[in-house]
Amino acid sequence: MGVTVAFCDRFKVEDVGYGGLHHGVEFGAMGFEYVSRRSHVSFGRATGFGRRGERGPGFAHIGEAVKGFFEGKGKHPEFLQGFGNVAQDVVKRAEVLLGLGERRLNVELSSWTPAKGETIVVLVSIHPQRGVLEEISHLFRKNPQPDVKVQVMYDGCEVPVFPTASDSKLLRALVPTTPLTTPGPRALKVEVNDGQHKVFEGSVEVTEKEYPVESIWLPKTKSKIRGTVMEKEKVGAFIGTVSEEQIWNGPFMLPSDGEITTGYGLQRYYNGVFADQYYHRGVDYGAWEGDPVKAPANGRVVLVGKEKDGYEIHGSCVGLDHGHGVTSIMMHLNSSFVKEGEMVKAGQIIGTVGETGIATGPHLHWGLHVRGEAVDPQPWMQEQKWI
Repeated sequence: MGVTVAFCDRFKVEDVGYGGLHHGVEFGAMGFEYVSRRSHVSFGRATGFGRRGERGPGFAHIGEAVKGFFEGKGKHPEFLQGFGNVAQDVVKRAEVLLGLGERRLNVELSSWTPAKGETIVVLVSIHPQRGVLEEISHLFRKNPQPDVKVQVMYDGCEVPVFPTASDSKLLRALVPTTPLTTPGPRALKVEVNDGQHKVFEGSVEVTEKEYPVESIWLPKTKSKIRGTVMEKEKVGAFIGTVSEEQIWNGPFMLPSDGEITTGYGLQRYYNGVFADQYYHRGVDYGAWEGDPVKAPANGRVVLVGKEKDGYEIHGSCVGLDHGHGVTSIMMHLNSSFVKEGEMVKAGQIIGTVGETGIATGPHLHWGLHVRGEAVDPQPWMQEQKWI
């Protein structure tokens, strides 16, 4: 059977069915009408149930109930009874034609073959139903729809999902990888509990990437430093911050005007001994002591540490929460100009370059973390849809 759908003079879908039969559903400002060669059931301005009439073998009116329903005046039991199984069947078939039934999820990834160290960004776009047909469809659902929840599972683990700042219907999940991540396939599953979308399943292939290795020699005064318990606990809690608000806005910017002296992901020998399970968790910028350090993006100051207070490894440092599990830590500072709880803007000077903590000379170390893992900052500084 074919179906014709039109409502409010704004939308129309036609389909010619088999056997020459023509069935239709018309939604107008005044009501609802189901039309068939064999029957005609109309829900217009008139009230009460009618009888078989000139327009077909089945003819009925329940107008004011329909009008009242769409004006939000109640559920109108007579309206429900009048629709019956015929209208419910029509709505179901109309949903299929309009793509309002169970649909495939629109899922995009920053890359399906990310290199170790990249942030995997999962974007999920939810297109809600609109117009009168949605109201009709919801009317016949036996149970009320719960709040829509999108669940993203990566490698068997659930990943937090948040709406992007630019579009509340575009949801984003961030999955960090590091140079220590084992290459290979990872299962991705995305599910929405609205009953309208099919479960999305795919596979992400994490690819190998070789990072350089260097040898560094520390003076005895610094090679014996292991860090205080307080320092490790404070920094660990900070980089694991996952706040629901997106504070950053657009691509990140350079936090220093100095040249990059050590890139992300590099592995090291310290005083001739290879540091197993170590990788350089950020980017170093060579600069003069006292040079400005800028916030790479909008953020909330969550951590201000001082070398004299026990920050032996990181030195004097500032930690910024950018939202959605993204944080920045600026290390080895000579001074800081912000306080915990303060909001800062991208480009704002928050401190100066120093060589506090474990450092062989004046420089800034910028570490960008996603849900506790240090990731490559470079992609975050480029124009990307997902940023």
